[in-house]
Amino acid sequence: AGPWFPLGYAGEPYTGKPPLGIWLERGGFALFGFDESVARAPAAVAGAIAITLFGFGTARRHGAFAGVVAAALLGTGHFLLIRHGLRRAVFEGPLLLAMIGAVQSLSAPPRAGRRFGGAPLWCAFGAAFKGLIAPAMLLVFGGAYALLSGRHRPARFGPRLLVAVGAGFAVSTLWLGALAVTSDASPGAVL
Repeated sequence: AGPWFPLGYAGEPYTGKPPLGIWLERGGFALFGFDESVARAPAAVAGAIAITLFGFGTARRHGAFAGVVAAALLGTGHFLLIRHGLRRAVFEGPLLLAMIGAVQSLSAPPRAGRRFGGAPLWCAFGAAFKGLIAPAMLLVFGGAYALLSGRHRPARFGPRLLVAVGAGFAVSTLWLGALAVTSDASPGAVL
């Protein structure tokens, strides 16, 4: 309830995450009524797309068997965690989708005419849903990949990674800046 931006929780501004995911839930409630399955649908759809992309990307690089096994492991991992007592864990479908899309885009050889590929868009998408965690995770994963792959990494990997991480930080900064402008809190308090 309350205004669409800035979001509030218990009478206080809610700065926990960007509003995009909550807006999707709210729109779903307006269309289909208030129900837990409606709230979880956007994350579940994003997670299913992420698992599918991961499976096809792995199959393209390592064969059909590896793709099926990779998708099955990713798809059942959350279920196994929940069944083993971590019931408060939340399936982060949009973040998973963003990271898989960005990593697959970065690990592919650059195409002619496309300087940075889709990784900046994927990272910006993740930041729009989860905030600063998306570019930070991509920086950690990308840095580890760069260290471990050595001379086998794709051409211009480093600059493409930095542009993607920068796009994610830019989206997060826009959201935090808009929140600081529309609320009474100082920018430091918003962070």
